[in-house]
Amino acid sequence: MREIDIDSWERKIQYNFFKDYNDPFFNLVANIDVSPLLKYCKKEQLSFFLASLHFSGQAVNAVQGMRLRMKDEKVFDFDKINIGSTVFRPDKTFSFAHFPFQDSVYDFCSQGEVIVKKQIEKGGMEDPPGMLNVVYYSVIPWVHFLGLKHPKKEEKSDSIPRIVFGKYAEKEGKWLMPVSVDVHHSLADGYHVGQYFIEFQKRIDNLV
Repeated sequence: MREIDIDSWERKIQYNFFKDYNDPFFNLVANIDVSPLLKYCKKEQLSFFLASLHFSGQAVNAVQGMRLRMKDEKVFDFDKINIGSTVFRPDKTFSFAHFPFQDSVYDFCSQGEVIVKKQIEKGGMEDPPGMLNVVYYSVIPWVHFLGLKHPKKEEKSDSIPRIVFGKYAEKEGKWLMPVSVDVHHSLADGYHVGQYFIEFQKRIDNLV
């Protein structure tokens, strides 16, 4: 990780303006056209859930605003952001699993299947202590939602983005999946979240 020099940072004003808000996170929900991804996963026999995490994770890593984290009044830009995601269990509860970043979707899905299986058997809600180079993911595959609000602890140091995938639905010949993104406004603006959506969609479109 690389420390950002806040005094010379172009976001110094925005950082200082929002960092002491009681709730400095803002949320944006938009649709992603996952039609090419659905075809690709069927052809390659890949998990749609894991492939979605992979390409979303690639998009996160491509946007600096999504890689920045706050710690001890400092800001750091991480080289690689990993994925932490909820995993649905047979008893209708969920637990958290952590997926290391992989350049290859095949490697990510192959390793991810093992991680999911182990986490379903293990259960638990613990996060590795001190882990910052992560984005928290969840999936609500039963609802094509239009908005979403996350529960949050009142921790000033919390700067980890949250991303949620919803139920994809067909509209005008396309399969659209709602994606909710929560980010800390000291570290990212609508521009950065917009770039994430652009990068995510571009990677899916390139599968055609």
